Amino acid sequence: MPKQNEIIIDLHLEALPGNGTNMSVHEKHEYQLWYFRQRMQEQIRYRGRRLVIIHGRGQGILKHDIRRILSKDYAGKVEYHDADFAKYEDGATLVIIK
Repeated sequence: MPKQNEIIIDLHLEALPGNGTNMSVHEKHEYQLWYFRQRMQEQIRYRGRRLVIIHGRGQGILKHDIRRILSKDYAGKVEYHDADFAKYEDGATLVIIK
């Protein structure tokens, strides 16, 4: 169960609207990043909110790109680190909006 003020954003394709069925691998990745950016834009105004971004484990490409976006586009506005390992292993990032 999520903690109070904690929003779960699952970027697995099957959890996203439209699920990317007829997309190439590159298009799927770009769709996941687009969806992530949209959710961040919605949430960034809520100071103190915690977002758990579930990116999965895979090869780490989506995780790397999400953290690059957080560092570049949200520098000074958020802090982030690995989410609860016992619950997500290394497949999620916890973002705290400052």
